[in-house]
Amino acid sequence: MEKKEFKNFFIFWISQFASSLGSSMTGFAIAIWAYAETGSVLTLSISGIAVMLPKLVGGIFAGPIVDRVNKKTILLCADIGAGLCSCTLFLLLRGDVLTIGHVYCLNVLSSLFSCFQIPASDVIISQIVPQEQYTRASAMQSFARGTVEILSSAFAAVLLAAVGMTGVLLFDLGTLVFACVTVFLFLRLPAMERAPASEKRRKGYFSDLGQGFRMLLQKKFLVTIAVFFIFINFVAGVTYYNLITPMILARTGQNPMILAWIKGALGVGSVVGGILTAALPASRKKARTIFLCTGLSFFLGDILLAVGRVPVLWVVAAFSATVFIPAISANRDYLWRTSIPVAFHGRVFAIKYAFESGAVPVGIFVGGVLADFVFEPYMMGAGNIFSVLVGNSAGSGMALMFLLTGIIGALISVVGIMASASIKE
Repeated sequence: MEKKEFKNFFIFWISQFASSLGSSMTGFAIAIWAYAETGSVLTLSISGIAVMLPKLVGGIFAGPIVDRVNKKTILLCADIGAGLCSCTLFLLLRGDVLTIGHVYCLNVLSSLFSCFQIPASDVIISQIVPQEQYTRASAMQSFARGTVEILSSAFAAVLLAAVGMTGVLLFDLGTLVFACVTVFLFLRLPAMERAPASEKRRKGYFSDLGQGFRMLLQKKFLVTIAVFFIFINFVAGVTYYNLITPMILARTGQNPMILAWIKGALGVGSVVGGILTAALPASRKKARTIFLCTGLSFFLGDILLAVGRVPVLWVVAAFSATVFIPAISANRDYLWRTSIPVAFHGRVFAIKYAFESGAVPVGIFVGGVLADFVFEPYMMGAGNIFSVLVGNSAGSGMALMFLLTGIIGALISVVGIMASASIKE
């Protein structure tokens, strides 16, 4: 990567790191607040659905706009929108009128902004990074996500103990201001050739959208990978995206510091995985690597989270769950970026992200209902056959769910490994 390209990538990387750090801290604090207020897993599930569902609906239609509009403008607008959401949350909290309904509405709004930000970020990477560096760029993004996971939970726990949630929100607003200033003043994007259909207006918008679908359907192996992740994201939505926070809080007597350790371990896994992915030679069998690493993440992460009874085992499980994710992301991103022309990345990536993410809110809702009304009541009873593995105290029902999703996710990945033999990359 040349000096100019590296400078642009670093500016983009640091701005996204800053905004992600603040928003993750706010998410951590809000999850603790919501669970303390309601004591309901389903409440957290609905909050997660409010984040994920708009990405399915809005994400599909955001793609052509992302391809047409300057990506720098999209990043700035998305960060400003997120800042307005955090500012509203701060004012509601200061006025002592914050309710869980407000949280749901603000989650929907912030999610709509991310519908544009995420595909725009993907296109920016394609613009400023040489193709041979795609894998390392993706690994660096995983490194950033892992570092955010480590710092956000630790910083949020400290600020919550010292000054309360208002301090977390002020920090979030500060990081968003930093991200906006950095992007506006320093990020330089090269000119990118537009797709021919983008020259049209209203009719051209729908033509662009249809063209994105047709281009995706022509790449059969990409469709196969997308379908695989729809199933995987549903399973992950049931537990990983939904139940770590309430399960750890239930099993530790609402201890935010232990939860911060677990969240930090998730981040350490991403950091270590990102470093290894960047340092090791790129895999030639990228599809097989995706399926293999996904299976290991489920098997070593979810199952150990389920049977663990002490923080040290949960920390090991959290690390094991995420250390493989950078390799999954890097190999998947490489296949998508090299198989689709850059001029069409916005609409195709938005479609991919919408369908894959769309399975998550379904899983989150199913997981919340099962935890509150099936597994938790069942495991609190005496004499069931699973108590030897996961206990029969508060949180044991959610632990049993982690055990089941670990097994199911690993089995789906085995099917993917067998299918990868017929995939021509």
